[in-house]
Amino acid sequence: MLPQLQDTVVIYKNNKNTAVKPAGNIAEWPDEALYNFLVREEDTQGKYALVEAIQRQGQEPYPQTHPISDVVFYVMAGEMTFSVDGQTIAAPAGANVFISKGHTYSFTVKTEMANTLILFSPAISQEYYHMLRR
Repeated sequence: MLPQLQDTVVIYKNNKNTAVKPAGNIAEWPDEALYNFLVREEDTQGKYALVEAIQRQGQEPYPQTHPISDVVFYVMAGEMTFSVDGQTIAAPAGANVFISKGHTYSFTVKTEMANTLILFSPAISQEYYHMLRR
């Protein structure tokens, strides 16, 4: 028997008014990564945001802490190493790394590039994400 889910949000993008349009997502290549908000804060009433990021070796961001959001990295391709509060975590393709809110983390890209999905819960805004990346 499946447990009952509460506060479940299902988003259907199946008509012209709600179809995902590439121009509506942020997709740009700053110095360190190409990133695209696949699911935005406004799509989920702030419950979560999902970002695809292609990280480049040698262009990793400074250590970060998200005070109100848990962060999950799923490595789709490539290989990364995370440091979470001083603990080293190897993350080859297929790995996921959960970082609880308030914990400091950084990462290095071990291959030329790594393609990741990043889930923020609750959501962070695109503007806040831009600020972190600079």
